[in-house]
Amino acid sequence: MEETEALLQFDRVSVVFGKAGGSEGLQALTDISINVSDGEFVCLLGPSGCGKSTLLNLVAGFLFPTEGRVTLNGEDVKQPGPDRGMVFQEPTLYNWLNVFDNIAFGLRMRGVAKAEIKERVSRFMELTGLKGFEQYPPYELSGGMKQRVALSRVLVSDPKVLLMDEPFSALDPATRQEMQNLLEALQNRRKCTILLVTHDINEALYLADRILVFSARPGHIIDEIDLRGISFTDRRSEIIERPDMTALHKRIMDAVTQHA
Repeated sequence: MEETEALLQFDRVSVVFGKAGGSEGLQALTDISINVSDGEFVCLLGPSGCGKSTLLNLVAGFLFPTEGRVTLNGEDVKQPGPDRGMVFQEPTLYNWLNVFDNIAFGLRMRGVAKAEIKERVSRFMELTGLKGFEQYPPYELSGGMKQRVALSRVLVSDPKVLLMDEPFSALDPATRQEMQNLLEALQNRRKCTILLVTHDINEALYLADRILVFSARPGHIIDEIDLRGISFTDRRSEIIERPDMTALHKRIMDAVTQHA
């Protein structure tokens, strides 16, 4: 990939926590260099504690590299912004607001006109299967419905980059598959740039354009799998049926196990 084609770039990024007073600190990431194209869906896989969430926080502007640069559209990431949205493992909803107002919250904080808020929120509630739940408080919703609200609240602001930190890991298998299907459908419609942290190899094989496999801490990339050249229409069934997908699953599992 040519440098000019990259929307998001990590240039020899390392992160060390607690480095002060002569302490060596805890190295979370080391020498990460990645280019992510506009509209690309990248999954980050690796053992717990390898720095995957740290990488998302660098893009979000919540953390900063100890060494190297993180750039978006050629500009250093220096702070959070509406061009990047984060969806966490647990939905961070406001229980005192109903579903509609939770989704509308960020738009109101930015001073978007009421008519536009109504149109945009209603559109995303339709897209994410939330129509009819406008007045429900979050505590009356299932886990999957809460994640639909959290996803809608991020997407309604039309971020350039969507950051997802194991957003489906707490869901039961059927709901998880439902949310994966929803994310795939939304991505086909919107073509947002997505970075998804997951421990589920099949989830990565189903959703990703590219999978980056990380070593144990200090995290660095030990394998990269490009799935864009694999032509099939229904990844979910063919992950089990296709020998090449089975081989990729084993390749990822072996890499994670050997570098855990």
